[in-house]
Amino acid sequence: MKELIFPDGPSKLKGEEEIRALKRLNNQPHEHLIRLLACYMYDDHYHMIFPWADGNLQELWNLTDIHRAKRDPQLVRWMSSQVVGLADALLKIHRCESSSNQQDKTYGRHGDLKPQNILWFKDRSFPENDPRGVLKIADFGLTEFHNLHTVDVRISAVLGFTDTYKAPESEVTRVISPQYDIWSFGCILLQFVDWFMFGWDDGVDRFSEARAAESERGSSIKNDKFHLVETKNARLHQFVGKMKQSVSVVSISRFPHILPLLTSPIRRCRE
Repeated sequence: MKELIFPDGPSKLKGEEEIRALKRLNNQPHEHLIRLLACYMYDDHYHMIFPWADGNLQELWNLTDIHRAKRDPQLVRWMSSQVVGLADALLKIHRCESSSNQQDKTYGRHGDLKPQNILWFKDRSFPENDPRGVLKIADFGLTEFHNLHTVDVRISAVLGFTDTYKAPESEVTRVISPQYDIWSFGCILLQFVDWFMFGWDDGVDRFSEARAAESERGSSIKNDKFHLVETKNARLHQFVGKMKQSVSVVSISRFPHILPLLTSPIRRCRE
């Protein structure tokens, strides 16, 4: 169960928008999208009931000892099928038809994709240390739907981004679109492969530390974003975003063959 505690005003309206988004997606069920079972109000708070999950993707990475799991072609096929399923679910959000009076607002954006917002439903027919199951996108608190003319949104109109997975355009042009989700999804995919190859401590956690070691010039604040923002022209307030060196090292040097293996089904799906 998820409880939304909002004061009156814009925050309460955001809670109502999340419920509307979930109801809209309920009309187009997908294996890799969480389904809202029921919603009610009690004591001026919204309460939403969802299927019980075993955890989220980050907990799967942290709790499953991949070095003890059987890393065979079947596990790779499972990972590939989950990646394709999540990509297709994201497409469902990005192009979501509506039967309501908002039929023209068919362009959606999740807005906060991260491992914590991808739920893990374990398949209990496999051994305890086997991570296989179904991954589902959840938490639609920042999800919005727009028409073709308003699909690009100024960043000032959106709140609540998670720093680690936010796309460069959120800081460079300060205009975001559904493509924002694609960047976040790509970051998650890279971490997924890192976990499969090296586990949590030597893979995901060490990768995060490497990214945090790189920061914008002149900044004392460390973060584990996947990009840097550099000044192109200070007088004109022009900036440019680029991938961190540690991300390039991980994606190109460590995984030259595995990433194409996992992403090729997505390309075939698009074709």
